[in-house]
Amino acid sequence: MFEILRHRKVAPWATFFVFLLHMVQVPQEDSLSWLDGWHVDKWVHAGMFSGMTLLWIIYPWKNPPMKWVIPVVLIGYAILLEWMQGAMTTYRSGDVWDLTVDVLAILVVYRFRELILNGFGPR
Repeated sequence: MFEILRHRKVAPWATFFVFLLHMVQVPQEDSLSWLDGWHVDKWVHAGMFSGMTLLWIIYPWKNPPMKWVIPVVLIGYAILLEWMQGAMTTYRSGDVWDLTVDVLAILVVYRFRELILNGFGPR
């Protein structure tokens, strides 16, 4: 599966899709309050940002960016999204814990960058 993703330019589209998901957020419903104890929103944040990081790592770059560019840009993106939630919506709020989970997800996946590139690179 990763071999297929490497030859398709999916990273920009995946990032755009996640951006759209954040922009059209559905207000939280009380009927789903039983999920609060499971911290599902944090798992969703971790999944979205680790997935985005993985897609940008395996993106077939013609001129790869410097090592620090991808995590810095994605962390900036996470900060922007949390700020937008608090400043531009009346039904959401920016959450420091969501941002913490986003940053940790980015850094954990990026920590394994070399392994990912060597394991899924051309053979």
